[in-house]
Amino acid sequence: MQENSSVCGKIEATHTFNHHLAIIASCLMVEISTLMNISHKSIKLDDGSKPCSRTTLLELLSTLKIKHKTVSHEAMFTVAQSKSLRETDPHGGYTKNLFMRNKKGVMWLITCNEDRRINLKALAAAMGYTGSNSRFSFASEDRLGRYLGVSPGAVSPFALINDTGHLVQFAIDISLLDHEVIHLHPLDNHHTTTISVQDLIQFAQYTGHKPARLEFDSFGGVSRFSSADQSP
Repeated sequence: MQENSSVCGKIEATHTFNHHLAIIASCLMVEISTLMNISHKSIKLDDGSKPCSRTTLLELLSTLKIKHKTVSHEAMFTVAQSKSLRETDPHGGYTKNLFMRNKKGVMWLITCNEDRRINLKALAAAMGYTGSNSRFSFASEDRLGRYLGVSPGAVSPFALINDTGHLVQFAIDISLLDHEVIHLHPLDNHHTTTISVQDLIQFAQYTGHKPARLEFDSFGGVSRFSSADQSP
């Protein structure tokens, strides 16, 4: 009986410990989410103006007669979190959005399939960058705020609405064009907005960012790059 009591005590202690860990993790996510909200509210674009809000963005979509559906959820910071929170049988395209720059400060927003692995050196070469400019790196959080008006975790093509100076170029993974709809954060990572892929292209063009198109191979390299001028 004493041995069984000891085992039960250990099990109970383990459950209590795991429960406490879950509470701590939940509190940390709330705290991070709160900090991200504060961070977004404090963002200013490079010209000193405030970035577009989610409400204004959704109103614009309606004005452009773009059908859209938005759902709220816990803050998502990674693809793994996105997968854990979505429906068990989702349809449509889910994305990974990379805000890149080279040594000369040329900036690109690359929107690709969420599971895509990308060789950044091969990407830069395929896009025509050579020499000291032949390698992309991730742009800083400060640059992300100044040019796209969003915080890390909330990056999507919708943020192009904030690039009124057209200093950021846009490229999309052509595999996403095979989907009927696409799911994107509407300038914050507490919501996901679904629109048709064709409406996304329309939106990007409305903001002055006709997308270049990227076709990737299975190793993360780019098998074909079509500039915005070459894209249909």
